[in-house]
Amino acid sequence: MKSITIFIFVCYILTNCNDRTSKISIANGVNTGNLTKIPIQEATQDTLVKISKPFTLNGIECYWKHQNIANTDIIIQLLSNKTNKILLEHLEDIFQPTNYNADDFFTEVGNNGYTDVNFDGFTDILIRSYTNTIMSDVVYVYLFNPKAEEYTVSDELSDNRIDIVDKQNRRLITGNEYRFGTDSIIHSFDKKGQIKYKEVYSNYRMQNDTTWFTCKDYQKLINGKLVIERRTCDTIKWE
Repeated sequence: MKSITIFIFVCYILTNCNDRTSKISIANGVNTGNLTKIPIQEATQDTLVKISKPFTLNGIECYWKHQNIANTDIIIQLLSNKTNKILLEHLEDIFQPTNYNADDFFTEVGNNGYTDVNFDGFTDILIRSYTNTIMSDVVYVYLFNPKAEEYTVSDELSDNRIDIVDKQNRRLITGNEYRFGTDSIIHSFDKKGQIKYKEVYSNYRMQNDTTWFTCKDYQKLINGKLVIERRTCDTIKWE
C-alpha cells in the first residue's frame, strides 16, 4: 500500500512539472510541439519629410520633396505636380543645413539655387552639399534638359563654390579649395549653352626637399584638351 502511494505521488509531481514547463514555454513564445516564431518588429529610422508648395520652373509646375533620414542622409527630389514624375533626384550622405527646419527653408533654396548657369535660356538648379570642411563642400550644378524635361548633374561645372555667373560675357566662374592652394575656373559658353573653352587659374604652395615655393598656373582647355599651359614659381623666404 505504501509503494502504491509513493508511485501515485511521483506521477503527480511529474505531471505538474510537464504542465508547468509547457505553460512557461508557451508564455515565452515557444511551442515545443509545433515550433513558432513571434514576429520581431524591426526598428524604423526617424525620417523627416518636407514638401514645398507648388511653383513653376521652366514652364513646369513642380514641387520639392526632402527626406531627412536620421539626420544623416537627405534625399532631395523635384517632382512634377501634375504627374509626380521625378525631374531631379539628389542622393548623398550630407549634413543638413542649419536652417533645415525653418519655415522659409524652401524660399531660401529658391533664392540661392535657381539660375541659368550655361546661358541657354533655361533655369538650372544648384544644390549645395554641406560637409564639415570647406574643402569638401560641393555645389552640384543640375542643367535643365528641355527635351527630356529633366535636370542632369554636370560633373564638369560642379565645384566647391560658384563665384560669379557673368551673363554679359557668358561666363561661369567656379572655385576649388585645397590644403595649400585654390583654383579659379572660368567656363566660357556659346549661344547654345555649350562650353567653348575652360581656363584654370591656380595659386598654391609646394615643397621641393626643404624649399617651399609659391606657384601660379594657367591652363586653357578646349573640348577637354589642354592647348595652353604656363607656370611661374617663386621661392618663399621665411623670416
